Amino acid sequence: MRPRRLSLAVPLAVAILLAAPAYVSGYVLLGFTLPVSPNQRDFRVNQGSFVDATANNNVTPQANFPGSTGAAMALWKAAVEWGSYRHGPNPSGDPTQGALGGDPGNSVFVDNPLGNFDFTYQGVTTTAGGSTGNVISATQTSIGPGVLAATFLPGGSGAGGWQMLFDDPQWTWDDGPTAGVSGWCIQGIGVHELGHALGLGHTSVAGATMVSGAAPFAVSLRSIEADDGDGVTAVSPSAYGPVSATKPRITGLSGSFQTGGLLTITGTNFAATGNTVWFTNSAATGAPKTVTGLASTGAGTSIAVTIPTSLPLPADGDVLVLVPPGTLGAHLSNAWPLDISTGPPPTLTTIGPNPAPIASVPATLMTITGTDLASTSSVTIGPASIVGGALTTSATQVTFNLPTPFTAVNLGPNTVTATSPSGTSNSISLTIDPANPPVLVVPPLTFGGSTFTADTYTIPGNFVILIMSPSNLPSSIPGLVDLGLGAGFSSIVVFPTTVAGVAQGKATTSFVVPTGGTPSSVFYFQSVSIPPSVASPFPSSNLTQTTLLF
Repeated sequence: MRPRRLSLAVPLAVAILLAAPAYVSGYVLLGFTLPVSPNQRDFRVNQGSFVDATANNNVTPQANFPGSTGAAMALWKAAVEWGSYRHGPNPSGDPTQGALGGDPGNSVFVDNPLGNFDFTYQGVTTTAGGSTGNVISATQTSIGPGVLAATFLPGGSGAGGWQMLFDDPQWTWDDGPTAGVSGWCIQGIGVHELGHALGLGHTSVAGATMVSGAAPFAVSLRSIEADDGDGVTAVSPSAYGPVSATKPRITGLSGSFQTGGLLTITGTNFAATGNTVWFTNSAATGAPKTVTGLASTGAGTSIAVTIPTSLPLPADGDVLVLVPPGTLGAHLSNAWPLDISTGPPPTLTTIGPNPAPIASVPATLMTITGTDLASTSSVTIGPASIVGGALTTSATQVTFNLPTPFTAVNLGPNTVTATSPSGTSNSISLTIDPANPPVLVVPPLTFGGSTFTADTYTIPGNFVILIMSPSNLPSSIPGLVDLGLGAGFSSIVVFPTTVAGVAQGKATTSFVVPTGGTPSSVFYFQSVSIPPSVASPFPSSNLTQTTLLF
């Protein structure tokens, strides 16, 4: 792993120095590029690792960097500086320069392209990401004397991923956004280090961002200069630049910015079919949230895409368009900011079936109806939450299997709410009924000398008899009881009677498994539930089985 270290030195004046490579005239290429497929254009920020008060005190919203603050916004701006075109509908974002993104000469009036390269901001994470996670963090362990920051390139290349560390113990870091920083500029150092991550070494051209020396605090490094841009475009067209005449470009967004809504992406050079839209992923895994197989209209100038409602949801961040075959920088558009509107919180109308049993075989499929349900991330029933992949959502419906047995709740009414990124819904009520017919739950495996526990869920107050047999041939007394084990009652063990409790209708039978049994033997269990009135026939539970390990 070859680190690119940004260090502090004091020759004639305080300067920022990067250890290697040696000075040369003009830009230096490190000999690798970041691929689009598999994607290595992503980056994430471990914002919480920047602990200086000045590193995260910029909490003023910025339209071109929606949802971000502090160090995360500063580093997002740093990445945008290397992008192919200006970021967003105007060049705002940094009061120290004319425009962020595109040609170094861009301003509020000029929007020329740079190369076929664009980072994709993939949000804030709480992990350092490892050596190939493309995560920018502040380390609380000093990197080395005088070192400001380092970009680690496994094997000397970032093509398989990279890691960037800012040295927090030695230095005070500042998130800007003005030039009057009171510590080292996160954005400026970030631009320099991201230049290493994308494959640029040092230049000897004075004033360039990738030069090995710069003014204290590094605010001037925020804006790349002509030599830096030349370095990007010098890489072969199949990788970065110069910008391809057929590279897709986003010029605007319209329509709905709400999850589940129809977003219109306007631009040029979109493919007729097979476009993929990348969103910033709320899970912050590094992989963008994608919608594939999209057609364009208007001769490749417009794409309509429904903002996903499936988990993980898209988040405030960037949107990009990848055109087929999707393997080169010239196939990936510029990054364009998207402020996701999550809309109102869910409204619940009904839940069914209502009542629902505390246990059933198979599990009970529940359906909640209402409005604004597409982004539901969890459903709470009483004290229990059902989350993530267990939920299937649409704008007007949420479905899920009720856990069986639902041990977290008691019988009777329970409050139900749904939560989405927009907030928590109104409350409705779900009544949990006793299991009828009975449901038996036993461990699938056991061993000699262990305590075996069997739980039967049935009507409170009923008498419960647990029956065991090595045979799954049925036994029956017509009009009284029918069992799926016992071989005509010729091979059964009947355990002492228990009584189902009031809270959940649960009866528990426990015993110590005898030692000396034959390994891999299978034993079958079934319960009979007898009402206090002794009215027959007596309902029997599901047939279960346990394997004796040893």
